[in-house]
Amino acid sequence: SHQQQQVYDELQKLDPNFKHEVLVGGRQVDFFNPKTRQIIFYNGPSHFLYSPEGLPSALNPATVLSTKTLEQQGYVVTHIS
Repeated sequence: SHQQQQVYDELQKLDPNFKHEVLVGGRQVDFFNPKTRQIIFYNGPSHFLYSPEGLPSALNPATVLSTKTLEQQGYVVTHIS
């Protein structure tokens, strides 16, 4: 997405080691810095559970599992939306 590309451009200014849309620990991730082992997920609508009012209320189970799995492998995981 356009917003995801903007985030990547800003990350590159902060640290050129960030990679965009790569496989890490068997999972597709949005941004990855191999030197710091930092992963950033840019969460769109499919990453959330929704309240009856239609508002995002929590990360969905698949996203939570991916995060925990990557953290157990020693990665630092951050979510932005």
